[in-house]
Amino acid sequence: MAATAPTYCDACGVEKAGKQCSRCHQARYCSAACQKRHWHASHKNDCATWVAIERIFAADMSARPRVPPDVHCYLCLESGNDLVHCGCRCRGSAGYAHVGCVLEMLSSLGDDESLEEYAKVYDACPTCGGHFTGEMQSQIIVAWWRRNQKPKSKFRYSATIDVTAFLSYRKADPRVVDGIFRRLLDEATREFGPVAFLTLTTLMHLGEHRVQHLGDVANGLECLSRAVAGLRLYSPSSTLADALVMRGRVLCKLGIHDEAVPEAREAWKIAVAAGGEDSDLSFSVFAHFVEIARRSSNRKAYEEIEAVAVDVYTRARRFLGHDNPVVFHMRRALGELRSKFRRSS
Repeated sequence: MAATAPTYCDACGVEKAGKQCSRCHQARYCSAACQKRHWHASHKNDCATWVAIERIFAADMSARPRVPPDVHCYLCLESGNDLVHCGCRCRGSAGYAHVGCVLEMLSSLGDDESLEEYAKVYDACPTCGGHFTGEMQSQIIVAWWRRNQKPKSKFRYSATIDVTAFLSYRKADPRVVDGIFRRLLDEATREFGPVAFLTLTTLMHLGEHRVQHLGDVANGLECLSRAVAGLRLYSPSSTLADALVMRGRVLCKLGIHDEAVPEAREAWKIAVAAGGEDSDLSFSVFAHFVEIARRSSNRKAYEEIEAVAVDVYTRARRFLGHDNPVVFHMRRALGELRSKFRRSS
């Protein structure tokens, strides 16, 4: 891959570590003793996970659709078969870039800027303002992780959360991913405290992973409930909105609709406060609110949604595009919700 390998020893933190793990090519060490110590401490499990990242990227590359001949990278203005659509709101020939060009642009950022500026770039396209998704977002998440490898750094920790959540989403070995999340949670609790934002974010992802990929609903719900309670200290935030949606979906699955619907409603209001009415976040959370209301048969929620549905859906189509997955989800959920309540009237 194009990203620069880390230069800090993963065991002791010494700079310019020259010895590299021969299997994953991610970890670096200043000596064989450090490599052996780090292997037994954590890298034995992590190594297999980083190998899984390369396999996922290889699968992404083989599945790339053919690029039209008139398409150019928005950074270097060159064409080529290695162009990737950024998964944003751009349509037609816009929104394409070379992965290498995007990563090179990111590599020019200073260390002090990395957390904030990387987030700006990997969260949104500079042309349309839409979120990067798909292969481009995955490449940037991993590049950010590779860039921030200094031990006990908040940048490294935040990037590792994103990479691990990416592996969970792409269905890497669920036991390995669960182990990484648990180690991250222990590390964050020691380094930053139990109610720190990064600690609570890890707890949220751990809860979702256990529900979605391990089938451990009870433990996952407990993690999500603790995360929601702590993240309220940082409201309004997109992370709290995500956590409320996750918890609401689990409650709905368990049939606890009286709690699920208010949480989904609150998540939508927080998403609007955190990102604005026309943000990807608010549209996505509204679609989940509709879905949870449909499952719960909550007439009050139906009437509340019906009062704003036309306006929200129209704006979502205008800002995201008719074929955007969030718009499709919203359209389908609204149709099913209306059908359900009109039949019962």
